[in-house]
Amino acid sequence: MCPEFSALFFFCFCFFFFLFSFLLSLRLLAKSQDASGPCTIQSEASLSFKAWNKLENATRHILN
Repeated sequence: MCPEFSALFFFCFCFFFFLFSFLLSLRLLAKSQDASGPCTIQSEASLSFKAWNKLENATRHILN
């Protein structure tokens, strides 16, 4: 696989992953506000941290 294709694939993967995680966090935020008041900053930070770990693991898997 040529390096240009690999870099393009990695960029597209990261872009769509962050877009998906952003939309998912918005959906979860809307659900939590409907159910029990405003969502806490701690739960949002936890979601972001989990999403970042998934991206890091996927990146390591692709590069290895």
